[in-house]
Amino acid sequence: MHDQSHDSHVRLRDDRRHFLKKSIGVAGAAAIGQTARARAGEKQAAAMPRRLLGKTGLRVPILEVGGTYRFNPRYVQVALDLGCTFFDTAAVYVNGKSEETLGASIRKLGVRKDVTIVTKGHPATPDKLATAIQESLDRLNLDAVDIYYLHNLSRMDVLDSPEWKAAAERMKKSGKIRYFGFSNHNDQLVPLLNRAASCGWIDVIMLKYNFRSYGDAELNKAIDAAHKAGVGLIAMKTQGSAVSFAPRVDPFKAAGYSKHQAVLKAVWKDERISSAVSAMPSIAVLRENAAAATKELSAREQELLNEYAALTASLYCHGGCGGCQRECETAAGRPLAVADTLRYLMYHDSYGLRAEARAKFARLDRTVRDWVAGDLATIEVACPAGVAVATLVKRAETVLTSETRV
Repeated sequence: MHDQSHDSHVRLRDDRRHFLKKSIGVAGAAAIGQTARARAGEKQAAAMPRRLLGKTGLRVPILEVGGTYRFNPRYVQVALDLGCTFFDTAAVYVNGKSEETLGASIRKLGVRKDVTIVTKGHPATPDKLATAIQESLDRLNLDAVDIYYLHNLSRMDVLDSPEWKAAAERMKKSGKIRYFGFSNHNDQLVPLLNRAASCGWIDVIMLKYNFRSYGDAELNKAIDAAHKAGVGLIAMKTQGSAVSFAPRVDPFKAAGYSKHQAVLKAVWKDERISSAVSAMPSIAVLRENAAAATKELSAREQELLNEYAALTASLYCHGGCGGCQRECETAAGRPLAVADTLRYLMYHDSYGLRAEARAKFARLDRTVRDWVAGDLATIEVACPAGVAVATLVKRAETVLTSETRV
C-alpha cells in the first residue's frame, strides 16, 4: 500500500532543502554584493586626497560637503563611501534643519568618530558664543563639533578683542568645540586674513576663493600670511562665475571634465588650500565632484582656465576683493547692494540654487535695490575689477524676480 504521508514528508523535506538552498544562495549573493560595494566604497574613500588643515593637525578630504539643505542618511553614506568625511553646516541653513538632519543621519549610521563636522553661527557678542554653540549642538544632538565659525565675519574688532579670544578658548577647553575660526565672503576678507595671521588664536578660515583669485595680488599676499601662520584655509564659492562657462567648456569635456570639476581642480592646485567646500544638492553632483578630486588638471587645462578668467573678468563681481562693496557705495554716494545682488546671481547661474537665490534677493531691503541708471554707470566706472555692473544688475533683477511676479 502506498504511504501518502511518507510521500508528503519527502516532498516537504525536499521543498525545505530547496528553499534553504535558494535562500542561502540569495543571501550569499546579497552578501557578496554588499561586500563588493563596501570594497568599492573603501577604494573610493582611499582615493580621496587629504591635506593637513593648518595647525589643527587634522587631515581632511580636499572636498568638503556643504549643507545649505537637509542631509539624509543615504546621502551621508554615499559621501562617506566616496571619502567625503568633512561636513559643513550652519545654524541658519534651512532654519536649523540642516544641522538637525546631519546630526540625525550621523547618529543613525553610527559614524561620528569617522567624520569632521563644522557648523557656524552669528553670536553678536562674546558672552553669546556659548549659547550659540550649545543651540547648534542641541540641533545636531551631539556633544561637540570639530570646528565652529563665526558666520561671514565682517568686524575687525572681533580679532582684536581679548574678550572674543577668551570666549573662544573657553569653548575649546570645555570640549564642545575643538577649533575656532570664521567664514568670510564680504569686502573685509583681505584685512581679516591679515589680522588672523598675526592675532594667533584663529585656527581655520573659510574664504571666498576660486580659479579667478590667482590674479588678485592683494588677496594672495593675505592668503600667504595666513597660511604661513598655520591657519587652515577652506575655499568656498569655488565656481566663481556669474556667466555661462559654455564658450570655453569643450576642451575640458574632451579631457573628461565638467565645468564644475575643472574649476574645483583649479582651486585644488593651490596647496595653501586644505579643502574646497561645495554645496552638492544631489548624489549625482556629489559623485561628480568626488571624481574630480582624483583627476589631475594638466598645464594646458590650467592655462585654458586662466584665459577664461581673464576674458570674463568684467562679467564676474569679485565681491570680497579688498573693498569692492565700499567702492560701489562711495561711487554711488549711498548704500547699494551690488556685491550681494551679484553674489545671488552667481548662486542662480553657477550653482543652480535658483530658489535660494531668489529668496535671498527678495529679502534685500528695497532701499539698497533702488537702482538708478546713473548710479550703476558711475559704479561701473569706479569698479577696480572693471565689472559690467549695469548689465549684471539688470540681469539679476530679471532672473531673480521672474518667477515671483504675478
